[in-house]
Amino acid sequence: GIRPRTQYTDGCKLEMAYKASDLTYRQVGENISKDFKASKSTVYRSIKNIEINQIVPSKIINNGSIVHLQIDEKYVSIKGEKRKKRLYTGTIFAGRYFYGKNKDKAKLLNKTVFSARTVTDLANKSNIFLKDLYGLKPEDNFYVSGDLATYIRNFKDRITSATGIYVADKFHVFRDFLKFTAVKLDNDSFSTEEKINEHINELKSITDEKILKSSEFKKLYSLISKKSDALKHYNDETYEGCSQECMNSRIYSVRFGKLTNKFNFDTIIKLSEIKEAVINKSKLSIGLKYKDVVPTDLISSKEYMEKEKYVIDTSGMTHEMRKLFTSIKYGR
Repeated sequence: GIRPRTQYTDGCKLEMAYKASDLTYRQVGENISKDFKASKSTVYRSIKNIEINQIVPSKIINNGSIVHLQIDEKYVSIKGEKRKKRLYTGTIFAGRYFYGKNKDKAKLLNKTVFSARTVTDLANKSNIFLKDLYGLKPEDNFYVSGDLATYIRNFKDRITSATGIYVADKFHVFRDFLKFTAVKLDNDSFSTEEKINEHINELKSITDEKILKSSEFKKLYSLISKKSDALKHYNDETYEGCSQECMNSRIYSVRFGKLTNKFNFDTIIKLSEIKEAVINKSKLSIGLKYKDVVPTDLISSKEYMEKEKYVIDTSGMTHEMRKLFTSIKYGR
């Protein structure tokens, strides 16, 4: 480590926050520099005193594909809470690139990832991105995809910048239908009214009370019987599918699911913003308590501006005086 009460530079604090989006605080402290280490409490305090805001690019170059918005939630452990809470996540993209030996792997093009602590915040971000980044207008159509959760099925109604078309995630529909009826669906299963009615009757024939009372069955039956339009786009060439659960696994689960740390929700938002900024190739506005907000590019370099400041040497003070200045420093 370094000498007690030694000040870390702003650049070092920013590096801590960047590394903490993938590593535990202990791992961050051990890998912050080849010359010294930091304690996990120091890493925690540094991140706590940072304010982060993402500066997204001014415009996304669209390749002519219809814009897709896919949404989901990731359950995260909150410090001091017994139950996990939901971090709402979204990805906007336009087009896919297929690669691999058999062209069986796909990469999302013109991609923007984001997250929020409430559905309202997620909708507000979606409206801004669809309008400002993708140039959509109220009369333009775009696809909204996700599982059968009520907030996802109705999410298009929260979007005012464009006209949303809800398409239920095929994976969840096919999986649940197979589980309840033992019937395997395909992309043509909902292409005609006759086929839709056939599948409704298959669900109606179920008599198991446990299945009938389950929320999964109720959602599936309601979708097929009342909102079958959400199932008619699986064969549409303009529909690129939904992969938000995969995005959650690659972006958020690494830090908030596979590692056992619990966080304050503010910290989760900060660390998510950092990971999203790297993927979106955007800059971050990072503010510290004693300095102005400055743009920081986490991709090419971690620029920061050192401002003139004064450091009080407390090494010769009494224990009581050091405690007083420490309280002032960290706002306790």
